Amino acid sequence: MLFRSLLPHWSSSRILELGSGTGFLGLALSRTVSHWTFSDQLPSLPLVLKNVRKNGVPGGAQDVRELDWLAESRDWREGRRREDDEWDVVLACDCIYNPSLSVPLAQTIEHFARQGTVVLVVSELRDPEPLEVFLRAWLELGWRVARVGFGEEEREGIGAGQFVVWAGWREGEAGV
Repeated sequence: MLFRSLLPHWSSSRILELGSGTGFLGLALSRTVSHWTFSDQLPSLPLVLKNVRKNGVPGGAQDVRELDWLAESRDWREGRRREDDEWDVVLACDCIYNPSLSVPLAQTIEHFARQGTVVLVVSELRDPEPLEVFLRAWLELGWRVARVGFGEEEREGIGAGQFVVWAGWREGEAGV
């Protein structure tokens, strides 16, 4: 129910994926949305570009861009905000593993989120420290966050509780 109330218009959404890695998630889901933007650090982009070119959606429904969380969080702290992009969803999947990047990730999310943006964060439960640092930083920025639950059968299918899925939004936004 929470997912549907936060993302009622998934098919017409513009998605920014932070830390795209190989691009697998975006390639799997980009056909279900209006536009998908893959982002990662410069050294990861050749693999993402290769995979998008080989498997992408024709017609420009995808793009790839360099995005460094340390630079984006610095820009956010200095009040430099990008005005050229509006995202319905900001997605970070399996990006939280280094405590020194947890706060910059939260600040990067803040940097790209606009009124009505929904944020989905999915993480493997490896080490609790980076998750706690990230969640604390994200909440301190004023986000309302809920853990997205799964029924018993689905929980077994994604690793018996080895992953967490959080949805974030601003109070009074996204129909919640």
